[in-house]
Amino acid sequence: MKKWYLILILIIIYNCSNSIKKNRKESINDTIKIENYKNLKIYKFPEDPKIDSVIKNIKNFKIFRKSVEDLFILNPNGLHSFINQGITNCNELLSSELPISINNPQVISRLKVIKTKLLISRYHSSIGENELLSKSIIELNNSYNYFLEMITDMILNENITDELEQKFENNKISF
Repeated sequence: MKKWYLILILIIIYNCSNSIKKNRKESINDTIKIENYKNLKIYKFPEDPKIDSVIKNIKNFKIFRKSVEDLFILNPNGLHSFINQGITNCNELLSSELPISINNPQVISRLKVIKTKLLISRYHSSIGENELLSKSIIELNNSYNYFLEMITDMILNENITDELEQKFENNKISF
């Protein structure tokens, strides 16, 4: 009878040790998947005095930019509060007055896309879906980079657009 108890205890110990090893492997795989986005690229504005002068005049832009870019370099396990801060800063930027050169529906729309990506990331963070959180952070990075590229193009092409509008106004056909 003692042999059966001993065999039963050994089987239980063996099964427990296998499940612990399996849990460790799964958590390591989750960590690897989450940390894959740490190498994401962040768009840098080209060095241009025109871009600098417009960007500096945007209230809350620097704070918004820092809060979003921090998400791409922080530990994914503590992102929830930083995502909330990013959402708050995005709301403040949406409600602030933008310079004329970039105050148009495309910029507002792109900011709302970023806010949506932040909300999706917050949801995945709150339910502990690490793989989905990683994907949503990558999508946020892509949307954010596109937003910055769009702002750069608008600022640099502002004079061209104004010149074209003036030419078209001067060449109106009257009947």
